[in-house]
Amino acid sequence: MRQTVLLFISCIFLFSCANMVPPGGGPKDSLAPVLVSAIPAVKSTQVQSKKIILTFDEFITLEKIQENLIVTPVPKNNPIVEGRLRNITILLKDSLLPNTTYAFQFGNAIKDVNEGNIATGFSYVFSTGNNIDTLALEGKVLLAESGKTDSTLLAVLHQNLDDSAVKKLTPPYITRIDGKGKFNFKYLPSGLYRLYVVPNDFTKKYDDSTKRFAFLDQPIIINGVTENTPVLYAFEAFTKTSPPQRAANRKKDEALKALPILENGGQNLLLPLRFRFNDKITQVNPSLWKLTDSTGASKKIESFFFDTLQQEVSIQHNWNAGNKYQIVIEKNAFADSLGKTILKNDTLKFRTLDEKEYGLLRIKFSNLDTSQHPVLLIYQESQLVESIALKDRTFLKNRILPGSYELKILFDKNKNLKWDTGNFELKKQPEIVLPIEGKITIRANWDNEFDKTIPDRPGISK
Repeated sequence: MRQTVLLFISCIFLFSCANMVPPGGGPKDSLAPVLVSAIPAVKSTQVQSKKIILTFDEFITLEKIQENLIVTPVPKNNPIVEGRLRNITILLKDSLLPNTTYAFQFGNAIKDVNEGNIATGFSYVFSTGNNIDTLALEGKVLLAESGKTDSTLLAVLHQNLDDSAVKKLTPPYITRIDGKGKFNFKYLPSGLYRLYVVPNDFTKKYDDSTKRFAFLDQPIIINGVTENTPVLYAFEAFTKTSPPQRAANRKKDEALKALPILENGGQNLLLPLRFRFNDKITQVNPSLWKLTDSTGASKKIESFFFDTLQQEVSIQHNWNAGNKYQIVIEKNAFADSLGKTILKNDTLKFRTLDEKEYGLLRIKFSNLDTSQHPVLLIYQESQLVESIALKDRTFLKNRILPGSYELKILFDKNKNLKWDTGNFELKKQPEIVLPIEGKITIRANWDNEFDKTIPDRPGISK
């Protein structure tokens, strides 16, 4: 009996133990891995070892280490970097330079295993000499044509001051550019440098003039004395060309056509009347395009443009607002490569926009300086609508279509009303375009008034 009772009590005890609820897991880990030890120690001097071991307070993983890791001075051969458990092991392939500070910038490569928290901006530094170099250089990079930033670019420093260095040599000092266009070199030795911006590709060189690039006109002295923060303006000296896109051949049973391109159901008073063909056109006869108004009176076509891709025709005329027109395209007005024409004369009836379908735009600039040759660039959906030189603090424009617009300012050195790129070989900096803060919305049949400030041009190279 006693054995039975003891067995019963033992079963209850074991059952209770088997069903105990573990304590709650606690709050989610949101802390990035923290370095707890390093061999050699962080900021050690007189280092000769080519093996480095970094130990963190939790299990870590390395992500895209070859993309994230920047070593300066840049080695000839990339080091071997491995992550296991809580350790990162770095094996250097190159001989260490004497009296040199080495910095390892890991970017976003180091994460904890459980939650993926990133040790953002983690770096490790040591010196083969008696001191750690502590000088720094901050700056900013903007795209000259738009005033925007490009975080895929790199800022680089060359100790070789020859112009050919950026084309032939790997730069010893590299740093990333962040989303705001800022860069920051650290652990630099004093000296005279050339500062450039190059693509983040395999070579880290300026080996293609169709790629984005920027340069500072004069060498920069790094000696711990605060200077003006350098601002560089990146440009593409030449535009990549691609084969022209041909119009898709029409279906075998589809007739040859010229299709009108109208805005808001009508013809913009400020633009030519455009036709797009549904096939490549090789022959056009302007005399067989007849323009008349609503009374049937013949109207003169001031000019007739046929585009180089042989896909569009533009007809320029001094349009009257709110009028009806028609254009007769005779059978032999155009033909394709086989000499085929439209089946018969074609007539297009259309109207021009009325004045009330436009808005009036008035902008008052508080700080206009005409000596900088400012040109107002008006964009809609990333397309340039118009370029206008500013001569007065009040800008007035009639006949602007309703919609949302972005404004930019071009500082037009040669006064040709368009942006001009730079050229490193000629030591020519690009012209600069900066966005004006805040989009504008135009309402039809309305006086649309805005107060704007023209942005300053930071860090202009002389």
